[in-house]
Amino acid sequence: MTGKARLEASYHRLCVAYRAKPDKAEFLVYADSLADLPIEAIEAAERRLRREGTGPRQFFPSAPHWHHLALEEYRRQLRGLLATSHRRAFLQAAPEERASDLRRIAKARDTFIRQLRRLGFRDLARSFATLPSRHPADDQHAPFCADCDDIGMVVREREGREEAYHCACAASNPAVQLRRLEEWTHDEARIGLEPTGGASGLTTVSTASTNRSGAAGGVAR
Repeated sequence: MTGKARLEASYHRLCVAYRAKPDKAEFLVYADSLADLPIEAIEAAERRLRREGTGPRQFFPSAPHWHHLALEEYRRQLRGLLATSHRRAFLQAAPEERASDLRRIAKARDTFIRQLRRLGFRDLARSFATLPSRHPADDQHAPFCADCDDIGMVVREREGREEAYHCACAASNPAVQLRRLEEWTHDEARIGLEPTGGASGLTTVSTASTNRSGAAGGVAR
């Protein structure tokens, strides 16, 4: 099912929950308002709206209200991707490279221990010898991308000078996406704009462009 079809199904579920009559023109406005967010976040917000409602009078949720909740869910999903189990799954996708890294780490550790012994630091050398060989991915603080350290930009030398480029991971790295989302939200809140989001490997909603509409409150039925 496409993102737009899933959004339409989500809209119809809300109509049933709020005893509202579906309207095609209204759906297109909602689709346009939510088009900058992944469908997974939109569906999570729809489930919240069906469970929690929109207040004492229980108006049908407005487009800005649905967008606000979907943005909250998008942040939550990105933070979930940053959890240790997801991080390890992401970083361990190439087991051959991981095994090669572990061999290099073990070799470097053994060389360091020999140097400590030669310098007379035998107790310290014994302490290091008892430590297991660990891959940086085993550290929950290890970055998703070693090239940019989850910044989203890399610096390369070109024609004798350093230039900054977008890292290849930027479109799929949840740490980069979350940082950008929070930066945009902060800047837009400061100048009075509606927050917007991006997509990080999640299904986006594709719809024809329409004029935005809807008040900040609920839509009376």
